[in-house]
Amino acid sequence: MGAWDTGLYDNDDAADLRDAFKEVAKLPIDTDELIERLATRFGIGKNPFDEDEVDLWLALAEQLHRHGIDHAPTMAQARTIISDGHDLEAKRVLEMSEADLRRRAKVLDKLLATWSAPHPKPKRVKKIPGPEKFLFEVGDVWAYPSMDGAAHPFSAYNFDPKAEPSLFQPDGWGAMVVLDRWHQDGFYARYLIALAMPEGTERPTLETVLRAPLQVMEEPEFYIDEQTDELLHRPRHNMMIFTAHIRTPSRVIKGWRAERIGTVSVDPDAARAIAAPGVLAASFLAPGGLASMEHLLSLSSFANHNDFEPEDQRVRMFRSPDYALSDIAAIAA
Repeated sequence: MGAWDTGLYDNDDAADLRDAFKEVAKLPIDTDELIERLATRFGIGKNPFDEDEVDLWLALAEQLHRHGIDHAPTMAQARTIISDGHDLEAKRVLEMSEADLRRRAKVLDKLLATWSAPHPKPKRVKKIPGPEKFLFEVGDVWAYPSMDGAAHPFSAYNFDPKAEPSLFQPDGWGAMVVLDRWHQDGFYARYLIALAMPEGTERPTLETVLRAPLQVMEEPEFYIDEQTDELLHRPRHNMMIFTAHIRTPSRVIKGWRAERIGTVSVDPDAARAIAAPGVLAASFLAPGGLASMEHLLSLSSFANHNDFEPEDQRVRMFRSPDYALSDIAAIAA
């Protein structure tokens, strides 16, 4: 379960479903299959009244309404979750304060009122006519200016180039190798990528990228202490090996200042085996749990610009002391 608050999309999982809805709705499929795909991806349907599901059902219903898509069973399920008090009860289980429960109740009342009539200006989704074009080739090696180990802090200034000079001050380079690519659901371009951190401040060459250590992300992992029942956190290290998609290819490449510096020979099967969960502590996100390239390459924004986060709970980037990029698969220049 992700972070949650009183708003509908303050729950990380609900926000992820909202983003996934926009993607899956573009496929040439009917509404029943749309619901089925999202339910499978997010693991909902076993117990719609459980605290792990209520937010997702409400987000799904809200997206259907917002897009002018009729699916009576889902809307009925969402209304029941609200009217029978299941959502508020789930929030009590999560120990939401009484003041926040009252705020949440107002959010729910507004949802019911909104759903009482068709959306006045529903969003229209253009269906995908065919598979997306691939932007990267298997074996492509790209380099980009980085700040504290990551590329553009897009989220810090919401893609506003006027704010860039004060927020993004490169102090090194990052690099990426494309280990595999495919079309998810027969349409969406997907890439298996590995991120590395070359040493020094000079533009890296193909050889220095291959020798570069893998990039590691340190992020807080929260857990409940069994003795005190206190919510604590500890550092979790993940190798930067991901299944990724690109939301806005032309914008990413331009804003990312990426340069294709060469091509290497890659064995996709070997790369995929190395990237499996539990191997090298790799963060391999399967097709059902994607990361966007924009997110991966802007992680420094969380570390550098989220001033509200306590210092010991921020995301950090560092070089792997044990593995170079060339160690993760059968890569040869």
